[in-house]
Amino acid sequence: MLIFFLKVGELKEVLRTGWINKNVKDPENLTEHHFQVAFLAMVLADKLGDVDKNKLIKMALIHDMSELITGDEVIINRWSKKGIKQVEEKHKREREAMTKIFKGISNSEEYISLFDEFMDRKTLEARILKELDMLQMCLQAFEYENKQNINLGDFYKYSDPYIKNVEIRKMFNELLKNREIVVK
Repeated sequence: MLIFFLKVGELKEVLRTGWINKNVKDPENLTEHHFQVAFLAMVLADKLGDVDKNKLIKMALIHDMSELITGDEVIINRWSKKGIKQVEEKHKREREAMTKIFKGISNSEEYISLFDEFMDRKTLEARILKELDMLQMCLQAFEYENKQNINLGDFYKYSDPYIKNVEIRKMFNELLKNREIVVK
């Protein structure tokens, strides 16, 4: 167990690639990302419909853990023929990584199943988590834009089509309105 928790601590060392690619100073790491997504899930779950809050929070805490092994891989043009193939290959590598990370941990099947569920996006919790993941990315972009005087508009454009839940959409729209004021 000790080795597992030491490995989890390494999430602090995995920097988010999107921010690195945009030359953001002091880019967010996976621990920071997971915490904020899980916090959004915990606080907002009761407003998001018939969501299993416990499941949503667990899923939030592990959704990118595979990146301990795979790294935070960004795929450009993910809807092109080549991009779709790259996404499939990435998901396979991530699933294998999750199996390695959770090997020997009690309830490992539960965590791997939650990861698979998130990747498949077939349940309400998985779809909501993807939206919260996108919202968190935009909250982080907003923070960087304010502190570093940079334009990260691409992150909002990328996230927009994913955000469908009424409550999450309200927050996203409010963020966009505040962004218009700040970026001007």
